[in-house]
Amino acid sequence: MPKLNSFQKDALILLAFMFLQVIFTFIFPFRAIPEGETVEISRNVLIFTATTAETSHTYVPVLTMLFVIVLLALLLKKEKPLTLIYGLGLMLLTKVNFLSQLNQLSGTQENFSAGGFLTTRIYAENTLAAQDITFFVITVLFLIKAAIVTYHYVKKRIDRKQKHLKENNI
Repeated sequence: MPKLNSFQKDALILLAFMFLQVIFTFIFPFRAIPEGETVEISRNVLIFTATTAETSHTYVPVLTMLFVIVLLALLLKKEKPLTLIYGLGLMLLTKVNFLSQLNQLSGTQENFSAGGFLTTRIYAENTLAAQDITFFVITVLFLIKAAIVTYHYVKKRIDRKQKHLKENNI
């Protein structure tokens, strides 16, 4: 089995992050709150709590913390190309934006709902109050990496054919 080059490794890492993002989107704890409820949202450092009349749901941004850890590890270890580091920075920026939007929801929110298929969307008072678009960022980064991997594969195949034709013509 041939060894993976850096672009292929980056694509696999992004694919793993895409998978994790989908999993964490579907287990987002605020999705369990019935639609239309009145919710009290509070924050303690990085832990968000949504309390309804009957229940309390807690959100700890584990995936954001994982992005930070991987980004720091790559900064210390990874050599060229650095595009994965830039991509992780962009993914982290979208996560921080989502956490900032959640923070702005602190207090009592009427007509609360949380959902979304591949992205987490939070509606409060019938308006979109927070949205996590990290899945789309990861998808675009993965497609870019896949295009680079495909380019290198095609280039390698063309170079082999040209070399083979050159050897047979001589």
